[in-house]
Amino acid sequence: HAATARYVQLANELNIHPCQLAIAFCLSRPFITSPIIGATTLEQLTLNLDAINVKLAQETLDAIDKINQQHPTPF
Repeated sequence: HAATARYVQLANELNIHPCQLAIAFCLSRPFITSPIIGATTLEQLTLNLDAINVKLAQETLDAIDKINQQHPTPF
């Protein structure tokens, strides 16, 4: 829960939806060619698809890495 809360906080600081942060991060990885998304509402689908327009700055990628280091196995 602590890791999730921190990622949500980071997304809020960036004024983007947490799902967009996650999808944009996946899209920034060279080894992921097609992130799998899911949606049960049109609003969720729109948020997911709009993530393609989110470009994460190196500072944001560094913040994500720092959270991952603090919570390496959040499950």
